[in-house]
Amino acid sequence: MFVRACASACRPSLAAVALAWASIGGAWADEDVAARPEAAAPEAPVAEAPAVTVHVLEEGAGDKTRGTALAAFAEALAKDTRVRYRDLVEILDPPEEGAAALADADQQLSDGQALFTQMDIENARAKIEAAIKQYELRLPELAARDGSVAKLRDAWIRRAAIQFFDGDHDGARDSLRRVFVLDPKTAWSPKVFPPQMKKAVVESRLLFEALGSGKLDVTTDPPGAEVYVNGAPRGISPTTIDDAPAGPSYVSLRRRGWAPLMTVVEVSGAGDEARCDQTLTRFEGDPIGPLAEAVPQPGAVEAPAPVIAAAARLHVPLVVVVMASREAGVTHVAAWLYDARPKRLLRKVEASGETAEAASKAAVDLLDHVRLDGVVEAPPAPKATPRWKVFDERVAAWRGSRYFWPTVGGAAAVVVAVGLGVGLGVGLSSAQGPSGLTPGETVILLGTGR
Repeated sequence: MFVRACASACRPSLAAVALAWASIGGAWADEDVAARPEAAAPEAPVAEAPAVTVHVLEEGAGDKTRGTALAAFAEALAKDTRVRYRDLVEILDPPEEGAAALADADQQLSDGQALFTQMDIENARAKIEAAIKQYELRLPELAARDGSVAKLRDAWIRRAAIQFFDGDHDGARDSLRRVFVLDPKTAWSPKVFPPQMKKAVVESRLLFEALGSGKLDVTTDPPGAEVYVNGAPRGISPTTIDDAPAGPSYVSLRRRGWAPLMTVVEVSGAGDEARCDQTLTRFEGDPIGPLAEAVPQPGAVEAPAPVIAAAARLHVPLVVVVMASREAGVTHVAAWLYDARPKRLLRKVEASGETAEAASKAAVDLLDHVRLDGVVEAPPAPKATPRWKVFDERVAAWRGSRYFWPTVGGAAAVVVAVGLGVGLGVGLSSAQGPSGLTPGETVILLGTGR
């Protein structure tokens, strides 16, 4: 009894202690939670907008009209946040790759110059020649980046020095010819050339000046290529450059949809004419040429195979093919939007007017209220036609058939005949029908002529 009483008496105290302990622990727990930064809920990944590119077919309009149409489409699509516009040529020849190649050439040139200073001739030669090769392939880009082609000029100066010290004096003079073509203002300077090369540099410059300039005719197949001579833009092919410097000139050719090309043409100078005839080639795995077959037959919904192949080559799901033609001062634009994921033609639009306005309108209409996530919605199931409507349609069809009036006429004749027979029978029955016959029997006998 005593123990039980003590336990009973102590129970409130134990409960109070437990409550106090829980309160203290709870407070500590609250402090810990408050001190810890709440873990941010993971954000749902944002789906990247699908990429879209545009190709304007070469048939139907001149370069100027096609260029204006392309610029209008590019501007309109770039403003649509549901897609990522990517220029077709930049996909095939990414600018970042060109920039990386030029940066690598810069490093090769710097390393080569350092090795030459250490008189490591063989390794210096390899570095300098690697830099020259990179610069030559991307000379217009180099000129656009630096405002000049001085880096390539410097590489040829260093190569001439390497050849000179290696005992190849003829090779050194040939390299100096390229130096003066790239920069006619280059002259002897001990800060630029080794002192031992003074005579070779002076003589090479005097010969360059004596030869003067010459003509350079540039033609391409197809025509319409941008022509760069020694990195400077000189018009559209076919074209003639009247002041080409004497010596080996770099001719770079650029045409949209075609692989860039560079060649070296020897210009004699003294007014002589040199020719540069070049056939352009498509990019490797050409996705552009086959797009000429991308215009579908009327009513077709499947994307043509060339479009699917081009989209795979370009790594874009959405391809816009544009045809522009100009007649009587009005530009007609037709555009097709293809989605390579479901292999479908999503929409075709047409517009007419001034080239820029017509192309802009077509570009906006092409993507307006179009699903661009690669999912093709199934068409809604047709609703069941009410029975009354089916009956009305059948009656209307029957009324329009050649059997309507013969049927109606025959039915009318039966009704009249029956009506006359019934009326006559009833009348005779009321007057003096045959003895013992009902009115109905009388009608039947009269109807049969009995």
